[in-house]
Amino acid sequence: MRRRRFLAAAVGLSTGALAGCTSAGNSATPSTDQTTTEPSTTIDESTTRTTTTPNPVVGDVWVGRSFTYLYAGAHVNAYTVTGSGPQFVFALVADGERPALSLAGETHRPADELPGSTGANAVFYRRDTEDRRVLSYSLPGPVDAPSGAVGDVELDESQLAFLADPAEFAVTDVSVSDTVQTGSEATVSVTVENSGGASGTFRAAATSESISAFGVGSVAVAPGEREAVDISVPVYGEDEERVTVDWGSSSEEQTVAVES
Repeated sequence: MRRRRFLAAAVGLSTGALAGCTSAGNSATPSTDQTTTEPSTTIDESTTRTTTTPNPVVGDVWVGRSFTYLYAGAHVNAYTVTGSGPQFVFALVADGERPALSLAGETHRPADELPGSTGANAVFYRRDTEDRRVLSYSLPGPVDAPSGAVGDVELDESQLAFLADPAEFAVTDVSVSDTVQTGSEATVSVTVENSGGASGTFRAAATSESISAFGVGSVAVAPGEREAVDISVPVYGEDEERVTVDWGSSSEEQTVAVES
């Protein structure tokens, strides 16, 4: 099966009512009796008491064999493991926290570097906030574990199944538009097959000689299936231009003819 995936009080102030009552009648001296009602000072504590619950150390956990990351401080790139090799556990955690991953009786500390000499703090899922950061854990291969956790957050059954028999990707075809008008975009298509035991996300990136940034695309691939991801790349050259497709563990370069 082949499917293409394309590359967003008003605050109420109450005052007490002051009521004055004077009765002259036939009396020579008017009565000066006054009744004053004071504001109520009774407070329903149930409406004013607040309970502060601190954010949990670990907010989310996910697994995979690919990731996107920032390079040069501003650009997004992609890395996907093809064939056998490492797999990853990611966690969104409170800033400054570094909980361990417990799996199959072993303790794994957060990685300082990921494949491709990528600094682990560059992993970028657009999940980072001012008080949350993504931590990465790198495992050398499949791990069959009955349970696992990052800090106090347990891995679910599907995550444990992925770690035991992960997606295994292989790129079977890369194609680029034969001809493109200068100032327009070339379409890069990457076809990938998953021969592993779990569904996974394949990520790839593409660029041309005209630009310094990469376009990034992704596609979910079920076990035994083949899918394609298309990435658009700006081209501003003349005559011809090299287009590079990169999925981290490997890359390919092709030439596209440019018409003015």
